[in-house]
Amino acid sequence: MNLMDVSIIIVNYNTKDITHQCIVSILKHTKKINFEIILVDNASTDGSKALFRSFKGIKFVESNRNLGFGKANNLGFSYSSGKYVLLLNSDTILLNNAVKEFFDSMEQENLKVSCLGSKLLSQDGVSENNSYGVFPSISSLLISLACIYFPFLKKNNTVKSEDSFEVDYIIGADLFLRRSVILKLGLFDTDFFMYFEETNMQLKYHRAGYISKIISTPRIIHLENGSDINQSKHYSFKSRKYYFESMFIFFRKRYDVRKYVITRIISLGYLPLYLKSNLTIKEKYKLILVFLKP
Repeated sequence: MNLMDVSIIIVNYNTKDITHQCIVSILKHTKKINFEIILVDNASTDGSKALFRSFKGIKFVESNRNLGFGKANNLGFSYSSGKYVLLLNSDTILLNNAVKEFFDSMEQENLKVSCLGSKLLSQDGVSENNSYGVFPSISSLLISLACIYFPFLKKNNTVKSEDSFEVDYIIGADLFLRRSVILKLGLFDTDFFMYFEETNMQLKYHRAGYISKIISTPRIIHLENGSDINQSKHYSFKSRKYYFESMFIFFRKRYDVRKYVITRIISLGYLPLYLKSNLTIKEKYKLILVFLKP
């Protein structure tokens, strides 16, 4: 196996057009580096398979079922050979030689830097999008709920001007990792179907002494939520269900039993918001079960 500089892994699920747009932007801008694109398809039904089976310049990996985000990336990694791995959302667009920027930066970093991400851009290509976060905790859960019920408490996020800075975790839209760390500590925990998998992974890396950093040189647009198959009411329910299921898994893995129980009690504060929403009675019942399940 010839070792690549970078293996780019993209997961596709019924997002043929934006995935195609993402791949085209990679092929257009990525220069002076050995790279491979591995596209994992999660049993799409929108014509993706017909398009990407014959698409030149990529490794196309087909799953016969929807594995979710984490498992599909794990599958893609098993086909990779890069010294570094770039996990890239299908709803991203590269505006410059971002892959080379990540590679050059990581080559200069201390070996304790396991993950790099960029200051993601919104669709206008100018304003910054969500790119990183703080590890969720009991206090952050309380603050989140307080801001929902009392919006005047919410503070505007301060945009950091530094060229690079350390963060707790980088969101999974553009996550550049050392292969050596993945081989040592693993990629995504398969208990997560969608959401929190990158947070949990970087918490594990953090506990092992590694850090994550944001750098400013890669320019990448993230069409946030563009990888959602649609924005219908039904999908909104599925999305929320996956979100809270994963949030509870994360807290169970992070805390001891006592603190985990505290997070479950606090999280009940979210329920009234959804019981007042336009979800169907059946969907509300299923969501209640998610909150009450031990």
